[in-house]
Amino acid sequence: MPNLAVRGTVRSTMTPPIPKAQAWIRQFPATASRPLLNLSQGVPGEAPEKIFTDRISELSQDREPANYGSIQGDDGLREAVKEEMGDVYRWNEKGSGGVGVVKEQIAISAGCNQAFYLTMSVLCSEGDEVLIPCPWYFNMLMTFQLLRLKPVPLPLSPSNGFTPSVDQAKSLITPRTRAIALVSPNNPCGTIYPPALLDSFCGLAKESGIALVVDETYRDFVPPSPSRAPGAGDRGKPHDLFDEPDWDETLVSLFSFSKSYKIPGYRLGGIVASRTVLEACRTVADCIQASLRKKNGICPARLPQLALAELLPALRPSLISTSKALASRLKRFEDAISIVPGWQVVSSGGYFSYVKFPDVYGPDVTSERVAERLAIECGVLTLPGCWFMPEREDEGWKSLERMGSELISDRWLRFAIANVSDETVDKIPERLKQLNELYAAGS
Repeated sequence: MPNLAVRGTVRSTMTPPIPKAQAWIRQFPATASRPLLNLSQGVPGEAPEKIFTDRISELSQDREPANYGSIQGDDGLREAVKEEMGDVYRWNEKGSGGVGVVKEQIAISAGCNQAFYLTMSVLCSEGDEVLIPCPWYFNMLMTFQLLRLKPVPLPLSPSNGFTPSVDQAKSLITPRTRAIALVSPNNPCGTIYPPALLDSFCGLAKESGIALVVDETYRDFVPPSPSRAPGAGDRGKPHDLFDEPDWDETLVSLFSFSKSYKIPGYRLGGIVASRTVLEACRTVADCIQASLRKKNGICPARLPQLALAELLPALRPSLISTSKALASRLKRFEDAISIVPGWQVVSSGGYFSYVKFPDVYGPDVTSERVAERLAIECGVLTLPGCWFMPEREDEGWKSLERMGSELISDRWLRFAIANVSDETVDKIPERLKQLNELYAAGS
């Protein structure tokens, strides 16, 4: 037996399934007239804004970005994030009544995945339970497995647009429950949870003495409310939770710079929480990011922090324009799918659409098999819904069966819309019709 044996918890943690999807596309004979249509990954479809890349170039000539910085992020960026949140959540508006946050309630992380890992590390102990809507983002499941936490599936209902039920969540809370984890706008389903629903979940968490953790990676792609007065702003308000004076006793909000500012490779995210939670996160981050050096330590990347601290207000118009373009593309996609027999967009928002494939394919045809054939034979790469679900032999799947969840029918695919053009969207119906013909022919 090798001396360098890998710990069992790591060996038993799921591996990201993306390489399997990438293997499918290598089997598709793409040509110039019939290219591969890749709708698998939630990444920005455009380069960062020039004012950002120019500033990165200028700053890279200085010594400061190469130095250690604060483990919780540079003060300048934390202050800038506070001001930007005031615009997103409206507490900067006169008469809003919003309470808001202060800089000391914001920490910068190396991406939102790390923010989630840090948060779970400090809120939960081994064996604790976390309620999480299912389908779920598979990196969250990996965090639970690495930390030996128990994810409790809160099944989403396709007939309700994949929106979670507060009453059902209440029925799943036990003495071992430490948190409810939500993602809105959702990955993988795209569903945007209404502010009233998030308020109800926060009330349930407060009443139950547990945390509400909301991953808001896609918050800048919430459309404005139809009731919002003309000229009152072009951004949708994700929720009203920061309006409560005691929000930090229950809520932990996670965010990302990757999608909004089109910089996923720079790995910047953040946590908004109480000072107590952030101080605990700082301890864990210090171990992950390296050793403490007085007040400074190994930190999230300095270069993009320094650039963004100066530029967030100037980047706002581009962000809003991108959000509007994405909303338009989602509508275009829904219209395109609607003309293909048997296919149906069940929910959409943010970067994603969750799409049901035809029942006539047969009850035993899995989403993975449909996604595989769609990629290899028709040249459209998506991710199957089963990759966002428990394994069939796991307790999580058995709990879905016991609850009679519609999810066990496994009839959905996730389409990522952000990094494709309108022209690509227009090509999708013909490819889906081709798959329909293949199944109809029994091949």
